[in-house]
Amino acid sequence: MGSFQSILSDTGNNAFTNNYNSEYQIRQISITERWGPFIGIDITFVNNITTRIEYKRDRTLNFGLTNGQLNEQKGSEWIIGAGYRTNELTIPFVRRGGRRVVLTSDINFRLDFGIRDNVTKIRNLDRPSNDPVQGQRVYTLRPTIDYMISEALMLRIFYDYRRTDPKTSNSFPTIIQSGGVSLRYTIQ
Repeated sequence: MGSFQSILSDTGNNAFTNNYNSEYQIRQISITERWGPFIGIDITFVNNITTRIEYKRDRTLNFGLTNGQLNEQKGSEWIIGAGYRTNELTIPFVRRGGRRVVLTSDINFRLDFGIRDNVTKIRNLDRPSNDPVQGQRVYTLRPTIDYMISEALMLRIFYDYRRTDPKTSNSFPTIIQSGGVSLRYTIQ
């Protein structure tokens, strides 16, 4: 998104004094390209096993007119996933009255693995430069279990693992882990 600023002037444009003032001052121009997914394949097999492969790309260009810098942020991401859906899951370690418990509602197991590359480069109009100033590679692992208790009530158990490896020496590798249980009730 670009922005502009209105310039209020009491002198105005005058052809006799060569005083030409612009009505607007544009400081920055931004262009964003996003292909998500650029390539994507989702397959559901007859035995309720699902697989997914996605490739996403994005790029953002910010051109600062005041300092003559072009800031380019490029990213690409691969996601590979697999899942299984069933409506008759037998829980082997839970027994009621000597019988095993069978869950009869829909239950969906899903595991997604992703790799994302981000690179930021700053280019100046007055000197050639093409070196990355910031960047990272992000690995994600996301297993989830969705269980439909009823038509309106869904239970989700999730875990999110995210590891970030920087491409420059001005930041540190990080690992973020989160997980939990959520209960969603849908009012219709």
